[in-house]
Amino acid sequence: MNAITRTNIRLSIATIFLTGVLAVPVSAQRQASITGEVQGQESDRMQGGPPPTCPPASICVDGSVLGQATHIGRFTLAYKVTVTLPAGNSAGAATLTAPNGDEIFTTIVGQGIGVPNTATLNTVMEVNAVTGGTGRFEGVSGYLIVYRLIDLATGLTSGSIIGSLTLPAR
Repeated sequence: MNAITRTNIRLSIATIFLTGVLAVPVSAQRQASITGEVQGQESDRMQGGPPPTCPPASICVDGSVLGQATHIGRFTLAYKVTVTLPAGNSAGAATLTAPNGDEIFTTIVGQGIGVPNTATLNTVMEVNAVTGGTGRFEGVSGYLIVYRLIDLATGLTSGSIIGSLTLPAR
């Protein structure tokens, strides 16, 4: 075998080896599809409430829903958003907490729309971009989408949650 052939074989083996080594972090990640349900209560505070005050023409919302979802199990989702009126756009943050205290942190953008021919019902769609987590969710990324119906008169809300989480391998 000549020197050029041996060098080409060695380079090919090195390329295969490095490709495998460099691919490990990506293949070590786990994808988890999330589907489930949420139900809970929220309180809406019109502009000018106690600190932190809401900006003019907005509503500050504090909510907490209980849920059950695949790959998460039971959880509590606590959120704080500011809804801009009259458009119904919202932005804020949420923390999803598992029973053992492990958490997923998100930032939220959403939209609320009144249900036709009702005085107090709104549909809400919120996209939660996952920004991190603790415990088994440390290093998590992905998104969660919450679709829900809320009765503004009572604060009762329920709906569904779907999404995708990327979890690092342990």
